[in-house]
Amino acid sequence: MTLSKTLLCLCLLSCLPVYPLQSPQRETVAKVAVNEVLLDVVVTDGKGKQARGLASADFAVYEDGVLQTLTAVREVSKPSAGPAEKETSSKVPAVAPERGEAAARRTPIPQFNVISLVFDRISPSGRKIAGEAALDFVRNLGSNDFASVVVIDRVLRVIAPFTQDAARLDAAVRLATGGTPQQFVQASKEVFASTREAEVSTESAQSAAADMGPANSSTTAMGSAFANAAFNQATSIMLSQSTTADDTIQGLATVDALMGVIRGDRTLPGRKAVLYFAERIALPPVVMGRFRDLISAANRANVSFYCVDTTGLESAGQMESMAGELSRLASVGKRQLMKRPGEAVRRDEVMLAEDGDNVISMVRQNNLMDLAESTGGNLIANTNDLTRGLRQVSEDLQYHYELSYVPTNSVYDGSYRRIELKIRRPGLVARSRAGYYALGSDEFAESPYELPLFEALNSGKAHRDLAMRTTTLLFPAEGVRSSVMLYIETPLSDFLFSVDKKKKEYSARIQVLVVVRNAAGRIVRKFSQEFPFQGVEARAAETRQRNFIFYRTTDLVPGRYTVETVVRDPLSDRSSLKRSVVVVPPRPPKSLALSSVVLVKRLDDTRPEPLVTDSPLAFGKQLVVPNLDSEISLEEWSGLAFYFVASLPSAFGASVDAVISREGQPVAHMGERPLPPADNSGTVRYLTTLPLETLTEGNYDVEVVVRQGDTAARSRIPFVLK
Repeated sequence: MTLSKTLLCLCLLSCLPVYPLQSPQRETVAKVAVNEVLLDVVVTDGKGKQARGLASADFAVYEDGVLQTLTAVREVSKPSAGPAEKETSSKVPAVAPERGEAAARRTPIPQFNVISLVFDRISPSGRKIAGEAALDFVRNLGSNDFASVVVIDRVLRVIAPFTQDAARLDAAVRLATGGTPQQFVQASKEVFASTREAEVSTESAQSAAADMGPANSSTTAMGSAFANAAFNQATSIMLSQSTTADDTIQGLATVDALMGVIRGDRTLPGRKAVLYFAERIALPPVVMGRFRDLISAANRANVSFYCVDTTGLESAGQMESMAGELSRLASVGKRQLMKRPGEAVRRDEVMLAEDGDNVISMVRQNNLMDLAESTGGNLIANTNDLTRGLRQVSEDLQYHYELSYVPTNSVYDGSYRRIELKIRRPGLVARSRAGYYALGSDEFAESPYELPLFEALNSGKAHRDLAMRTTTLLFPAEGVRSSVMLYIETPLSDFLFSVDKKKKEYSARIQVLVVVRNAAGRIVRKFSQEFPFQGVEARAAETRQRNFIFYRTTDLVPGRYTVETVVRDPLSDRSSLKRSVVVVPPRPPKSLALSSVVLVKRLDDTRPEPLVTDSPLAFGKQLVVPNLDSEISLEEWSGLAFYFVASLPSAFGASVDAVISREGQPVAHMGERPLPPADNSGTVRYLTTLPLETLTEGNYDVEVVVRQGDTAARSRIPFVLK
């Protein structure tokens, strides 16, 4: 990780926000115990046909090698069978006739499918074959299928929300495989506008869901009130959780965008699948932990990935490239073995093991296969005709088995548990997820590192082991929402640095958790990240003098929220917890609006341009770094620099003024001046400095006033001069 004067880490999405649409998630099949494990299982014969009529005695599930007792086995199918289904299924006779409850459990239960088609930065040749296959897939969706279309273009862009509208899905696939980044942005904005009221309608969706039971869980019986609110909410979650990832670290943008898809799917009942079209998913070691979190989150949300390698038959180049890199590493290893004692060690020799891991982990097809097989899906690869593989996916979705069991191991310590599924009938093959992290009944946790963070959050104790400053900044957003930035700064001097004397390297680790609760106390946003970083031992002292910065931006509807923040040092097992209240004020759409006033510490010009452009703190090609110090030193600062964002409802001229007051009495005045012209979205970003030489020690505030016509918007921030 590159360290500038301040260690700036963007909060890349690692959250699993739990929204209140939980009761219907499993109502389509059964009510389950708190820690019951649910498995979607696809069983086929030697010809790839679906195997029907299996009973509990036909399945054996092992967890870490220990046979588990199944609590339920159910066949799940589309609402009605047709000729096509009969042609692709294989009826397996039961061992013995079953009656009563056992027979009822084997009656196929109708269920709807939730399918996300995700296209991840595909080349022109890959777009062609992906587009043809995806169009065939959406044109043949079943009556119980709801699909969405998503593009990963540095961030997650929802091109079409969950729908059964064949024409809309057709157009969305064509755009996803033939459009430009600008078109992706515009389409995603339109989707966001159409679903921006999803959170407001959550309560009505809950009410509708509470009135439904398992017998009424088909697509038709779900009811339009619940269906619309649920799918709108899922789309809203995807969009509100998307963030710009650091493209300098391969794989992070992909992993974080896919996390957003999972978070949206998690709120929905039914069978959930992601059709992931990609040419690679590069995973250097620094990203592998996040990749495992992705698989864990998918398994907890019961989402299966069907990965589609759009490189077709063009795999020779990849293998040749990998062979060349392995040859280079072999030469480095040979040279290292022939060194004399005391001879200087070169950097490529120090990095030999890590570079080897890089080569192995960056084989794109292996990573796609790992994602698919670990979540119970399948890999479609090594072919220029993807249509046949996607039709097999359709068959998987239309018919499967659902198994459940309560693990014999009741200790939930975050460890990984391997699942092995066996079929006691010859000639049959089963496919399901490969395992899960034992995170217990805490449905908010998605990764083992989060367990102690939630423990601190829920302990009721005050944790103040680490110095931490936080703030919440509000910026105008489209419609009635506000874009809320959750900003954290903590000094690295409070964290334990471990030093490897042999490698002459230091390492440290920072864990962060931020949750946002609405007025009812429900979590509506959750962000978390574990940041491991290391460097040369000689730079450890210098690094410890810097600050670690974490921020995340999300859109919230008007209301009162509580923000809870936990920062933890796992090496010393110390943590700090802070709670604060933020009120998102109501405002009419297309009205004059003003952001929070931000006191400026400095401008950071080291961040990649895409990260700067998409940030509310962007000023030109630089990023505003807020000053969170409670006091401003008159000896160090000759002026007070502040920044704000104004949203103008019209193109008419607007003006700005700023007044510094001490205990309510004005003591300095900027003077009213014209605002610069707004950009195409009606936004003005403004930064200026007021002199401090005439002021003395004391408590102050600065108020910014923006006027347009007869309308004025105001925002203020307090500060202390010492």
